[in-house]
Amino acid sequence: MKNNGHFNPIVDDLTILTLTKKVRGVEPATLSNKKNKEIQGMRVQTGGWGELVCGDDGPRSNLRTATLDVLNRSDCQIVLRQHNLDENSLPDSFICTKADPFVVLTKGDSGGPLFYKGDRVLAINRSICPYYVPECSRVNIHIGIDHYRNFIKEALKSK
Repeated sequence: MKNNGHFNPIVDDLTILTLTKKVRGVEPATLSNKKNKEIQGMRVQTGGWGELVCGDDGPRSNLRTATLDVLNRSDCQIVLRQHNLDENSLPDSFICTKADPFVVLTKGDSGGPLFYKGDRVLAINRSICPYYVPECSRVNIHIGIDHYRNFIKEALKSK
């Protein structure tokens, strides 16, 4: 995949799958037009089939959802700094979320959507950070859909 003329495996991990037939009863989500800076402070939702406990590799049949708050960039950087991580290494395309009580993305949740008002996709779930600290002090990392906008437009044009 190319994005802005280069490929970065950390942030350019997106595939567009085009179906050959319409699926009955399924309505596609709409991509948000909001920039990452515009969603800071918003209350958003996510969903996933990730593991409930570490090492839970069994099949999951129930989609779990959660409500999260989008952190502003400086609050996210503070959390990273508290765990001796380089807060300056946070790409501009990344969005941080947190919830109280805590909700963290787990193995199996990556690639899922971050929604606003139930149908506007704002971002793609990436991971949790930092990995080695108790859940309550982690932040969830998402890649803003704005980062992928040109790639998505080009991919949909060529279908």
